[in-house]
Amino acid sequence: MGDSLIAGLPAEDYQWFLDGDQLANANDRKILIESSGKYEVQVIDSAGCKARSKPFEVQEIAFKAFPNPVEGFIYFEIETFEEENIGLQLLDVDGNVLIDRELANSEGIFRSRVPVTGYSPGLYILRIVTDSEQKEVKFYKGSKN
Repeated sequence: MGDSLIAGLPAEDYQWFLDGDQLANANDRKILIESSGKYEVQVIDSAGCKARSKPFEVQEIAFKAFPNPVEGFIYFEIETFEEENIGLQLLDVDGNVLIDRELANSEGIFRSRVPVTGYSPGLYILRIVTDSEQKEVKFYKGSKN
């Protein structure tokens, strides 16, 4: 996942929870998200008073792309858990953007395809960008088409 959550209040001490369970060694203001679930933070001030946040739900977006290697089209599927804008970028291995377009505002499963027939054989990156996340997959474009 790779994103972070930050407690909104400065405090003397912090304790993070995932799905109601205390996370070991998670007592900084910031926490790295490593899995989906409901995160909460308990803050403790200098007088020892405690307050606990409301749960914040983190859901990882499901993404897959196929086939690999690719000849004519690369197909992809992304599943979002709430309505999100979905954008697509096709990049070469040097990071040059070859295609950059907004695709949809969608919730649930969204499927599409990207033509690669006009590109030379080689390694490419398909990047899908939503309001909440970015996913990438490397694929090889074969010599046909």
